[in-house]
Amino acid sequence: MKIVILARKNLQYNTRVERQAKALVQAGHQVRIVTLLSGEQPPLECKDGYEIIRIKLNPAHQRIPQLLSQAMGAIIRGIAFLERQLLRFVRRVFLIL
Repeated sequence: MKIVILARKNLQYNTRVERQAKALVQAGHQVRIVTLLSGEQPPLECKDGYEIIRIKLNPAHQRIPQLLSQAMGAIIRGIAFLERQLLRFVRRVFLIL
């Protein structure tokens, strides 16, 4: 059976995934691990009968929460600005009448 393991963390700190891959290879399966590329590690590596494919994440994926927070802040500031403008307009209208 062909098995792909997706690891969200660097394998350097996650030996459990490698132990699982090794056990699956010993049981006769073809195993690939897809994980994150970091530091000096090679993007492709064969180890103990399984493949490790390391991919580099687009930095935009890591910035999404920050971008959403900034967008919400801009929306809130825009609403506050519109409220102030509306209050000024209403005051002028009632002062003229």
